[in-house]
Amino acid sequence: FMNLLKSLFISVFSMVNLAILAVGVWMLARGVNRLAWIGVVLSALPFV
Repeated sequence: FMNLLKSLFISVFSMVNLAILAVGVWMLARGVNRLAWIGVVLSALPFV
Protein backbone atom coordinates (compact mmCIF):
# COMPACT_ATOMS: atom_id res chain seq x y z
CA PHE A 1 0.00 0.00 0.00
CA MET A 2 2.83 2.40 0.83
CA ASN A 3 4.35 1.80 -2.60
CA LEU A 4 1.07 2.74 -4.26
CA LEU A 5 0.81 5.87 -2.12
CA LYS A 6 4.39 6.79 -2.95
CA SER A 7 3.90 6.43 -6.71
CA LEU A 8 0.63 8.39 -6.50
CA PHE A 9 2.38 11.19 -4.61
CA ILE A 10 5.20 11.28 -7.17
CA SER A 11 2.76 11.45 -10.09
CA VAL A 12 0.73 14.24 -8.44
CA PHE A 13 3.92 16.13 -7.59
CA SER A 14 5.21 15.86 -11.17
CA MET A 15 1.83 16.99 -12.54
CA VAL A 16 1.87 20.07 -10.29
CA ASN A 17 5.46 20.74 -11.31
CA LEU A 18 4.56 20.47 -15.00
CA ALA A 19 1.65 22.87 -14.48
CA ILE A 20 3.96 25.45 -12.87
CA LEU A 21 6.46 24.96 -15.70
CA ALA A 22 3.71 25.33 -18.31
CA VAL A 23 2.57 28.62 -16.75
CA GLY A 24 6.16 29.85 -16.78
CA VAL A 25 6.58 28.89 -20.44
CA TRP A 26 3.28 30.57 -21.35
CA MET A 27 4.31 33.79 -19.58
CA LEU A 28 7.66 33.73 -21.36
CA ALA A 29 6.01 33.09 -24.72
CA ARG A 30 4.03 36.31 -24.31
CA GLY A 31 7.24 38.31 -23.91
CA VAL A 32 9.86 36.23 -25.65
CA ASN A 33 13.24 36.51 -23.99
CA ARG A 34 16.06 34.22 -25.13
CA LEU A 35 17.73 34.15 -21.71
CA ALA A 36 14.43 33.34 -20.02
CA TRP A 37 13.87 30.43 -22.44
CA ILE A 38 17.31 29.07 -21.56
CA GLY A 39 16.40 29.36 -17.88
CA VAL A 40 13.17 27.42 -18.42
CA VAL A 41 14.98 24.66 -20.29
CA LEU A 42 17.61 24.39 -17.56
CA SER A 43 14.99 24.32 -14.81
CA ALA A 44 13.07 21.60 -16.68
CA LEU A 45 16.09 19.31 -17.10
CA PRO A 46 16.08 17.73 -13.60
CA PHE A 47 12.47 16.60 -14.05
CA VAL A 48 12.91 14.94 -17.45
